[in-house]
Amino acid sequence: MYTLLLACVLPALPHAEREAEMFGPDPAATASPSESSATDPAASTAPPSDRDTDVFGPGTPETSTPGLLSDQGLLKEADAALALGGQLFLRFNGSFREDESIGEGPLNGASLLDAFADVRPSDRVRAYAQLRFNFDYTVEPGEKNELGQEVAAFSLQLAQVWAKFDLGRVAYVTAGRQRIRWGTGRFWNPSDFVNQEIRNSVDFFDQRVGVDMLKLHFPFEALGWNLYLISSFAGVDLLEDTALAARAEMLFGELELALSASVKKDAPLRFGADVSAGIWIFDVRGEAVLSRGLGRKLFEGELDFEKGVVPEERDPDDDDWWFQGVAGLEASFNYTDTRSFSVGAEYFYNQAGYSSAELYPFLFLNQAFVPLYTGAHYASIYGFAQAPFDFKDLTITVSTLSNLSDVSFLSRLDVQYVVLQYLTVNAFVAGHWGQIGEFKLGLDVPALPPLLPDGFTLPTQSVDVGVALRMNF
Repeated sequence: MYTLLLACVLPALPHAEREAEMFGPDPAATASPSESSATDPAASTAPPSDRDTDVFGPGTPETSTPGLLSDQGLLKEADAALALGGQLFLRFNGSFREDESIGEGPLNGASLLDAFADVRPSDRVRAYAQLRFNFDYTVEPGEKNELGQEVAAFSLQLAQVWAKFDLGRVAYVTAGRQRIRWGTGRFWNPSDFVNQEIRNSVDFFDQRVGVDMLKLHFPFEALGWNLYLISSFAGVDLLEDTALAARAEMLFGELELALSASVKKDAPLRFGADVSAGIWIFDVRGEAVLSRGLGRKLFEGELDFEKGVVPEERDPDDDDWWFQGVAGLEASFNYTDTRSFSVGAEYFYNQAGYSSAELYPFLFLNQAFVPLYTGAHYASIYGFAQAPFDFKDLTITVSTLSNLSDVSFLSRLDVQYVVLQYLTVNAFVAGHWGQIGEFKLGLDVPALPPLLPDGFTLPTQSVDVGVALRMNF
């Protein structure tokens, strides 16, 4: 469960490749072999092809300036009217837990196959569709998780399906299910509030499907600015329930600033800002969100299952304001004329977070435990080197995430090696330490009929290991 969720802390790659590798391009965004550069050691470690850039954009405000995010490149003439491709992602993870033998450790093979079709009948019209096949070859029929819920060995998702066209080459319209991500944070993105799901930034890549919406984009090339207007129709059957959002991306010299807002009936009113700037050898990033209303369950009180004492759900005033903020810093250093290493740190404050792990079992039972957003204070440090020791196809990463509120830690070593041009192997080992908490999770819930007649126990996490194989086609 959460053991395997946290088993995927990501390699930290250079600033220009962070979006593609840490959170992964959507597998369907990977170029087919015929479209990738012949000098590209692997599609997963190189900038996207022209077609990939056209489909997904050159990046986010984290990886490129707002002026480079223009949709004018999204509809340029293609070499071919139709492109088919995808990615196969196979992984095998194992966990070792306290008070259990090695043979009792759980295994997980949650893998996927993405396939896409990209159609451009003209230089001003485009359509894209992506299917995702999720499968886990370690799941047996009828298998259930710790909460007694049946686990599916196979599922099929419509990850994306959209059409794009321009209005007089002044505005650009994208309609349908499409990927979106806002914010500059590496591990935490509170300003990414258009998505229905929170990004799991400790997984190999962002596995969220797209959002059903209508996006209108106005680029201002002379200024390097962009304006986005969005109507989201996800789960909406009445017009009054439509969510509206706006975002302005602005460039001021070396500083990139984005302001965003979102409003929806019976949902929190949100205002966000994110910023990134290069200062000497440092890459400085930050984002902040103010929300009127919380939009999630919040509990307070004591928890004692044996005495029948449980916390009560807090009823926040809809006019209460809540704050979340992220600050990050990264620096690179040369140790030879052609080799460098980088180190970085990030801090996240979550006003609605919990100050300890006392209520975690109750949060699990009430589906109110949100990984990476449950505590009040978080921090991360990381370091990485590409092509160390003259191995040009090797990347080594070390990283540690901490929930400072419950004093739990997760440290990890990642090794990525490009075996062939379109085949990449990742191996990792991760250790959980500190106190029992989010990153060293251990739960013991007694029988609670009729909801949980047998109770459940999640042995305390200790060590995770795994290997992943990624092939682009």
